[in-house]
Amino acid sequence: MSAAPPARFMLEEGSQEKESVKRWFALAALLLLAGLAAWKVWDNARLEQLIEETQRTRSNRQAQFFQNQISQLQTQLGKSGAPQPAGFKPNPENRPAPDFDLSDRQGARFSLRDQRGKWVFLHFWFAACPPCEAEMPELFKLAGRLSGRNIELVAVSVDGDWTVMDDFWKSKTGGKVLPFRHLLDPEARVSSGFGTTKFPESWVIDPEGRIVARFVNRQDWDGPAARNWFARMLGGRDERKQGG
Repeated sequence: MSAAPPARFMLEEGSQEKESVKRWFALAALLLLAGLAAWKVWDNARLEQLIEETQRTRSNRQAQFFQNQISQLQTQLGKSGAPQPAGFKPNPENRPAPDFDLSDRQGARFSLRDQRGKWVFLHFWFAACPPCEAEMPELFKLAGRLSGRNIELVAVSVDGDWTVMDDFWKSKTGGKVLPFRHLLDPEARVSSGFGTTKFPESWVIDPEGRIVARFVNRQDWDGPAARNWFARMLGGRDERKQGG
């Protein structure tokens, strides 16, 4: 008859089993951590890939947007390659203006809803647009003439980044302070929300936040018709009925 093993051998075997279990748990934990690390690496790589794809899609969409605008402008300009003479034609409107928030060059936010109580002149354009460029001197004169009145002049560019704007304004103003607020709408979401499809295009919004007029293409902002129209508007007469 075999004898029972000494108690010390039983303790040693129990300790070995515990050590084995510990090693297995440690190995499982290491494998789990390795798996999580591999997943994290894949996840970050996938995230970077998605960001690149999004930027590329945005770039392609923006390129297509500008190509469409250039095609329209080429049609408008015809063979001469020069902007057509400006007129002044307000198209009466009577609907709420879509609210929006954009930033200026210094990062300050501009909110349309915060302009309640004053008139807003909203101008959409972009740097590679010949009629937009030709119209700028007249807009500068308009801003000077309306300075101190109850109206906010805001130019919104649909160019891709501020670098384009910096180069444009430096060439046109020599680095001087612009006479109106300038914002950037790189994906043309705000202009699309208003319904702008041709550039330049301007909108006038009353103190209650309603659009009262739309101006498509270049306008003669310094001519007598524009002067009279703004004088009547700021004097309180309803341009939705006058129509210019």
